[in-house]
Amino acid sequence: MFSLSRVARRSQDVITGRDVWGDSFGASRLTASGARVTQDSALRMIAVHFCVSLIADVISTLPTEVYRLVAGGQVQIKSPIWLDEPNPEMTAVDFWHRVLVSLLLDGNAFVFIVRGPNGQPVSLIPLEPSSVQPYRYNGQISYVFAGGLPFTPDDLFPVGSQILSRNEILHISAFTRPGDLRGLSPIEVAREAIGLGLTLEDYAARFFGQGATVSGVIQSPVPMNADQAKVMARAFADHHSGGRKAHLPMILTNGSTWQQITVPNDQAQFLDSRRFSKTEIGNLYRIPGYLLDPQVSSTWGSGVEEQNRMLVDITLQPWVVRVERAFSLRLFPRGQNMRFNLDALLRGRTLDRYQAHSIGLTSQFLTVNEVRSIEDLPPLPGGDDVVKPKEPSLVLRPGKPPADEDGPPADATTEESE
Repeated sequence: MFSLSRVARRSQDVITGRDVWGDSFGASRLTASGARVTQDSALRMIAVHFCVSLIADVISTLPTEVYRLVAGGQVQIKSPIWLDEPNPEMTAVDFWHRVLVSLLLDGNAFVFIVRGPNGQPVSLIPLEPSSVQPYRYNGQISYVFAGGLPFTPDDLFPVGSQILSRNEILHISAFTRPGDLRGLSPIEVAREAIGLGLTLEDYAARFFGQGATVSGVIQSPVPMNADQAKVMARAFADHHSGGRKAHLPMILTNGSTWQQITVPNDQAQFLDSRRFSKTEIGNLYRIPGYLLDPQVSSTWGSGVEEQNRMLVDITLQPWVVRVERAFSLRLFPRGQNMRFNLDALLRGRTLDRYQAHSIGLTSQFLTVNEVRSIEDLPPLPGGDDVVKPKEPSLVLRPGKPPADEDGPPADATTEESE
């Protein structure tokens, strides 16, 4: 159960929101393009939503594993219950998804740690990042939890806010400047680029919704008064306004003619501008352009497997390692660590790795136990002996020496002797 009963309230600390946030506290988010960018409005831009959901969806659905250090490697052990069931209201996928979305939008993820009588974690609850603010006082880092209430420039502690100790909060930050306690929000860093993208989307909707794709004038040899011209214009708009009517054929009577008007360059090129906007958002999250725009050719490798490898290495792995290290350091005993299993995304790469191990074994510069150590597997008896190329049975069954130096292995089958 989420309980903050042990939290101490502020008594005499004299710290304001400006002390923590600095002069930029409450700065306007109105961009030069005229769009007001927030985390919610940024998600309305398809490119932002795609990048955030891609990273969060993939990582949150990866299986998690726990390892313990042993002599010569690591051995997998049973995961604690809270890793598979973080809290009664969320599955592990829901929990990890919220953690990743917080990091990708706010640059910070805050998890409240519910501990049992023995001090060990029993439940984990992700908090809304905008409701938590870290600060340093008397050399100690603490966290102000506003419970959903907004912070104000002159009071870091809104009514009902509580102070949480570092033992109660797991804080993961993304890109963080030296000296800062909070990570930088990707949305804030790229708000001008996102604002431009939102403005272009709004312009595109108005451009097509108002039938601007039919650009020209109707010339009539018959004189018309203002009311007649309005009726004709309204009838024309009814037949050609909107995306579904923009390219319908026109039928003109009474000698009327249609004169096409060249579309201005700024309107004709807005699709290219939108494509460039997508590319900038992709750069922000390190998502390759071919995933955002099917018209962009891929230069990432020669096949799907190679592209997946690059996506994992450049895009996913930095987030995975950041989360793994934070959880392992704060929630597991020394000598234990948790991991996301990326093998499901790297089937081709795993095969390449095993083939490299095979070359190392047959070339006699690797032993079975050295290979197993690379794969985080415990050593096997007899696995420290160098395997000779003519003794393939030793690769699968280490510890069984050959019968003699020149003869077949001691466990050779009848089929081999034939």
